[in-house]
Amino acid sequence: MAYWLIKSDPEQRSFSDLADDGWQGTEWHGVREEAAFDHFTAMQAGDLAFFYHTGEEHRCFGILRLMSAAHGDSTDESGQWLSVDVAVFLRLIAQIPLSLVKNDARVKSFAERVETGASIQPVSDEEWAIICELAEMPKIPK
Repeated sequence: MAYWLIKSDPEQRSFSDLADDGWQGTEWHGVREEAAFDHFTAMQAGDLAFFYHTGEEHRCFGILRLMSAAHGDSTDESGQWLSVDVAVFLRLIAQIPLSLVKNDARVKSFAERVETGASIQPVSDEEWAIICELAEMPKIPK
């Protein structure tokens, strides 16, 4: 199992929108970034991802479970882009603001990637454990 970060502007697609789609999951489509494309190809069913709101909120709202490996994006007529299916796994009781992550030297590079990186990024095992600690929750086991 691998860990990921998925970012979205909540006006485009929010954590609540994904929760409304139900536990069976929904397609995470519409990503048109070369960097994200490479990450899509590495994603597998069962992987977990932090779900982060960009825009004015800048905080992690919960954890998603990947329900599928990468497949063709149903919104892409050209056939060149990929998507995965995701479902809400866990809503964080204590949502994690980016400011909290920035203040922890152990995950400073993670915070920088969140601010400037692609909308889909890998998260190391160590980063995952620290972010879970900051959220005051036990690390989700593999």
